[in-house]
Amino acid sequence: MTMQAKLEQLTKSKSGKAWRVLLGDKWYGARFDSKIDSIPIGSMIDFAIETDPKYGDWLTTWGPVVSKLVPAQTAAPTAS
Repeated sequence: MTMQAKLEQLTKSKSGKAWRVLLGDKWYGARFDSKIDSIPIGSMIDFAIETDPKYGDWLTTWGPVVSKLVPAQTAAPTAS
């Protein structure tokens, strides 16, 4: 099951070996090779987590939220 949340903050962990990711109001861990740092702060993402008994919740997969809305069509300007 995936969830959606806004990427609020991204910092290195205290050990410097992983990311700490604030999604909504909850912190998660993420590996450096997850490329989570490639998405702008404030973006909405879809994500899945896994709970590690020692280190807490970690992102296992993530991706940008893709809107399913179809953009409104605009009328072409007419020549006068």
